[in-house]
Amino acid sequence: MTQRISDCVPTRLGYRIDRAFIDQFVSIVTDVSSQATFEIEIKAGAGKYTFDNPNEFYSSIDSIVEYIDDFTLCGYLPSDSIHSNKITLHLEKPDFYSFKSNEITYDFDDEKNYRLLKTKISALLKNQIVGHTYITALPYFPFAFSFNLFLLASSLSGLITSPYVVPLLCFDMLFFTFSLTREKVFPKNEIEFGINIKKDSKIKSARNFILVSVLLSIILGVAGNIVYARFF
Repeated sequence: MTQRISDCVPTRLGYRIDRAFIDQFVSIVTDVSSQATFEIEIKAGAGKYTFDNPNEFYSSIDSIVEYIDDFTLCGYLPSDSIHSNKITLHLEKPDFYSFKSNEITYDFDDEKNYRLLKTKISALLKNQIVGHTYITALPYFPFAFSFNLFLLASSLSGLITSPYVVPLLCFDMLFFTFSLTREKVFPKNEIEFGINIKKDSKIKSARNFILVSVLLSIILGVAGNIVYARFF
């Protein structure tokens, strides 16, 4: 009897990839088999680059001047069958319509190793989750587009009365703009290598400024309403 396990786990969550993560991934896989080999593939700009091992990746990544959009890490274990025992972590920049752009794939002919590695890799990935993707990785664009159509139809049919049209239109414009530009302010994956480090630092500064501004606006608005209600 020949057994083959192929398990693909798509996820809407984003992950932070740094040297510590790759080293831990390598350690987990080599604990199962010291003969394991690794490969890293990235997409940066119009170029695709393949590295035969993590050390080659570490020594070469600073020479790549484009932003890394896609990242794939593969771990290969020895196999007696024609099928490879392989773990693949693939992180991809999402588009407007898809929100499950990351995948973790397990291809094995040994169920024991498959279950052991999936448990350990899943625990490792859990520690690398980018927190804001619990919210920002939701499929906002389809909802924004649907709300836009609903608002248009309701306005034409008179379902929404005129005092509410302008506030709803403003909300719709903000919601639609956010759905189109969220990846620029809230990138799904944080690949902490090369030029990404500098660019992501600027993105985090801009994001913190926006969040603080929104928070202060809410606080001032609430405080203003309280003062107005009490003294006027």
